[in-house]
Amino acid sequence: MVRRILSAILTVSLCAGTLFAAPQIVFDTKAFQCGNVAEGKVDTLKAVFNIKNTGDKVLVLREVRPGCGCTVVKWDSTVQPGKSAKIEASVNIKGYHAGAITKYVTVTSNAGNDSVARLTIAANVQSAIDISPKYFTFKKTDPDKVNLIVLASAKKDLKVLRVGYEPNKMTLQGTTTQKEGEFKKLNQSLKFTWEKTDSIRADGYRIFKLNFFRPKFDISAYGQIVITTNHPDDTEVRVSANLNL
Repeated sequence: MVRRILSAILTVSLCAGTLFAAPQIVFDTKAFQCGNVAEGKVDTLKAVFNIKNTGDKVLVLREVRPGCGCTVVKWDSTVQPGKSAKIEASVNIKGYHAGAITKYVTVTSNAGNDSVARLTIAANVQSAIDISPKYFTFKKTDPDKVNLIVLASAKKDLKVLRVGYEPNKMTLQGTTTQKEGEFKKLNQSLKFTWEKTDSIRADGYRIFKLNFFRPKFDISAYGQIVITTNHPDDTEVRVSANLNL
């Protein structure tokens, strides 16, 4: 009788083991951080996700689907028990401007523990020069106001070489010659001061201050303040500005 009971228990255990045997997928990370990348200097983000099959059956990756067309993935379709493999992804960020980037990859498999997994690829695109604010209005009623633009850069000796104003010529009155004359006077009348501060952001960017003053003659125009710098990667930054509104 005891032998029969032990035999039955062993049979049930073996059947249960066979029934519940399955591949198990383990990721070294589901969130790959690419860190800070320079705007215009990096076209592609590279991410590698290492996976391991800790189960006792063959792991089959049925689908590895990127969240958008800018992401391309490569992977091994099967992983033997106890073995490892990689999912490699590349993200095209050409033309991306400063800011955070997050892309997703969905992995569908026959894993018993995580059959549908979502992977994340993250990065932060940094411009050579951060600038704030990006829009100004010069008012007739406040001609002596000092306008402040804050710039930040990893270049410790950043300097502003020139500040000009580029109006939309359609907003200027008169003939082409008159418009060119107004444009020249406008740029000659822009005055500014440049200040290097001791403030440094958490990302290592130093803070600089640009103070400039409204032109001293009467003109109405829509356009941009053009700031020329000594930065080799960003010699010119722009701020939208309207005059006499």
